[in-house]
Amino acid sequence: MSNLTLRIITAVIFAAVVLAVLLLLPGWPTLLFFTALLLIGVWEWSGFLKSGLLLRLVFVGSAIALGTAVLGSEVYWAGFFSPAAWLQAAMVWWLVIGVILYAVPIRYSAVFVALAGLLCLLPAWLGLLGLFDGSDGPRLFVWLVCIVAAADIGAYFSGKRFGRRKLAPALSPGKTLEGLLGGLLAATLVACAGSALAGLPVWPALLWGPLVAAVSVVGDLTVSAFKRNAGLKDTGTVLPGHGGILDRIDSLLAAAPFFVVILSFLRL
Repeated sequence: MSNLTLRIITAVIFAAVVLAVLLLLPGWPTLLFFTALLLIGVWEWSGFLKSGLLLRLVFVGSAIALGTAVLGSEVYWAGFFSPAAWLQAAMVWWLVIGVILYAVPIRYSAVFVALAGLLCLLPAWLGLLGLFDGSDGPRLFVWLVCIVAAADIGAYFSGKRFGRRKLAPALSPGKTLEGLLGGLLAATLVACAGSALAGLPVWPALLWGPLVAAVSVVGDLTVSAFKRNAGLKDTGTVLPGHGGILDRIDSLLAAAPFFVVILSFLRL
């Protein structure tokens, strides 16, 4: 079996499982499923630390403890460490980490990698909790995935056809500026189409659609940078032909907080 065939089969099975969960297991079982996926992602991120089992377990335990603290404490809910504050802080963080990784492509210490992991993974989880807080959660999640997928697919085909100038050669040699522009256009069209189908004003999507798509690219480049820093080709082996969970959800990690905060701001 070729690697391409394996990738296609894995992608179809994974997509079918996710859709089945969204359609058949609404409510807390859905949140539990995505929490489990992100916990696998947390474990995979611990591999970026290039350390022994003990420190990897400490990182995973710290992520679980921090997530529990944010959700379990009334003080946190009402104060600076509320989920909403984490999501807003994540928007700033993704812009900062994008600049750091692009402008300073150096070796990163284990402490920086660990802190970056917490700031990348926890807000994504809180973003999913925000998406699934109401009955429209599954549809909003599918909309987000479609926007991110459109950015990825649009970038691939436009980059393959028109790509000339490298976007971030030190982080991901295959990405081009032309591909990025094509991805932004495709994602914006999907964002506008989703707004129209939902009976929402289309013009705001012309603004936030490309923003969410651009940030999703930062998520992709961020995971790529930490893989290179750790000397890894893939983040794991959970998904045959694809690698790990983080290899598939890297773009969503960055896009989810922006998507949730923007929709909340627009009262959608």
